[in-house]
Amino acid sequence: MLFISVPKHSQAQSKTDSLKALLKAKPDDSTALDLMLKLAFAFESKNLDSSVHYNKQAIEIADKNQWQTLKAQALTNMGFALFYSNAKDTAISYFKKGLNIYNNIGDKVQAMNTYYNLGYFYNELEDYNGAIESFTNAIELAKELDNKKRLADAYNNLGLLYYYIGHYEKAISNHINSLKIKEELGIPAGYTHLNLALDYLGQENSEKALEHNFKALKAAKELEADPVKATALKNIGDIYSDINLLDSARFYYDSAFHIYKSLNDKVSISRYFMVVGVLHQKKQEYSKAMTRYRQALDSLPAGSNKKLLFAISNNMANLYLTLADNNPANKGQLLTKGITYARQLEEIAEELGTITHKVKAYNTLYELFLKTNNNTEALKYADKYIRFKDSLVSEQKQKIISDALTKYETEKKELELELTSSRLLQSNTIRENQRIIIYLLIGGFIIISVLIIVILNLYRKTKKSNRELEVKGETISRQKDEISLLLKEIHHRIKNNLQIVSGLLELHSSDAESPESAEALEEAQSRIQSIALIHELLYQSEGFKEIVFSEFVQELANYVKDSFENKTTVGISINVPEKVKFNIETALPLGLILNELLTNSFKHAFTDQQNGKIKIELKPENDKFILEVSDNGTGMPELIDIRKSKTLGMKLIHTFSQQLKGEPEISAMNGFHFTLLFVSKNKTH
Repeated sequence: MLFISVPKHSQAQSKTDSLKALLKAKPDDSTALDLMLKLAFAFESKNLDSSVHYNKQAIEIADKNQWQTLKAQALTNMGFALFYSNAKDTAISYFKKGLNIYNNIGDKVQAMNTYYNLGYFYNELEDYNGAIESFTNAIELAKELDNKKRLADAYNNLGLLYYYIGHYEKAISNHINSLKIKEELGIPAGYTHLNLALDYLGQENSEKALEHNFKALKAAKELEADPVKATALKNIGDIYSDINLLDSARFYYDSAFHIYKSLNDKVSISRYFMVVGVLHQKKQEYSKAMTRYRQALDSLPAGSNKKLLFAISNNMANLYLTLADNNPANKGQLLTKGITYARQLEEIAEELGTITHKVKAYNTLYELFLKTNNNTEALKYADKYIRFKDSLVSEQKQKIISDALTKYETEKKELELELTSSRLLQSNTIRENQRIIIYLLIGGFIIISVLIIVILNLYRKTKKSNRELEVKGETISRQKDEISLLLKEIHHRIKNNLQIVSGLLELHSSDAESPESAEALEEAQSRIQSIALIHELLYQSEGFKEIVFSEFVQELANYVKDSFENKTTVGISINVPEKVKFNIETALPLGLILNELLTNSFKHAFTDQQNGKIKIELKPENDKFILEVSDNGTGMPELIDIRKSKTLGMKLIHTFSQQLKGEPEISAMNGFHFTLLFVSKNKTH
């Protein structure tokens, strides 16, 4: 269970009628403003429109009288009311206005609290960059003010944000900071242990995750905190389930279940039935798994937790998929039931409105319809799956990357200028101090006292400047990590989408009306697969810019060979230096050239022999490379001029060679031999 501190901004029913009566008496501005703030605060839990109304009036009075502190208070109060009214973007703007005033008047306590609340609201909007920046600022002020309680909570929340974006090391570091402060203050730290357990799970460190879940369990037992205890027990069960210690997992699930029953926590009881169903499914006890999933659906209160309802329905649909594979006689009936649950998934995903849930629903429907040979519906949901998955890296994500890169470069330059300025300032200060020391020798003790004061002030300014530079440096480092994460995600998603397209081509080829059409679709599938392979190696590479070309050639050769089941005896010899790396601009055309040459050899070169050989070699030559691909097959009936050939394969080879500014040559003596001399702008060897 993730726990993030929620801003405390509500109170019990207040005497709103008496406050209104006092306001009707038309008091002076100071009293009226106080009454309006109290009314806005009171209505926040009862009538948000009224709260917004009184906050607006309070802002106007404070603005008229130039009462900055009261204006900031009214602005942030308005932010709360608007946020709870779902006008979230407008709410953020009011928070920022209030924050600017607190910073301008030097009210560090309220600035700290406002940064903290901004972090919470940015998190609710899933703007993790904004939330991280806000909590980081809250931490700096909490340190300066020595507010350890606020510091512990801010560290905890910052750790959760890093967990959300997959920066597990930073998540662990912040949660440990929070834990140390809580232990020092004697504050219960059960939830922080639960969060640390999740961090370590993100690193696939089950041992550490178990350790912190057990610590949370111990803390909960000492404080009789049943919700924390139940969550720790359930999390321990999840870990044992993941590592297939199913009996141990069941023991901890059952222990959590007894607490859920005592708390009458119906949602958690439903979740218990679901996870126990997963255990039965892992044991291939499909009938018991089905019973548990149905219990989960029956016990879940209507409209209480749509995400849990989605998870249970998804498990049901996938269980019917498994049952259909294991029971050919009842396959049609089982798949029909699975489609019924998958349709429910689609409805829930539409209600939730999240792309992640839609992608899962469309993928499940695609797989079910594919099994029923309903190609029309399968293609329909495959298309939806591709479009929605692709939307995750749409123009908005591209804009985020562009903005982040621009911001990173700008702040980097600003930081360099500030560092240079700081050095010059320090150098000038040293020279000035030397002159002052000479005067001090003449002027005596009074001037010495003045010098001490100057040095102390300079020290404070330098310390503050260094701290600001350090914060900016951390921000730049964080943005670099976020950019790398986004680039990795883009290559990963491109690869996945290309594989879906490949699967659709395979589906079409099986329905092709002629062998020629089927062959054309299979060749297109092979070309797409070679592009997907490049993106797969890119997102696995360091920096996501270059691939180790020898690895790519080996995997591409294996893929093409596996596509020709009747040519398994053909041997492939690869001689590519291990240190050679190419970026996508070079690797993509090279990969497509290789795909065409390998496919051509397997299709045409070995019609009369079984033990054929194909050789691939890459040789560095000064600032160029030579690619050679040859086979010992039957050769070609006549020498082909690659520049004038009308076949699609040769046209592609010629086009991609031109992209590389290469010089291709083909000879047909003793088999087939292809040579390409080309230049790579980006290479490592």
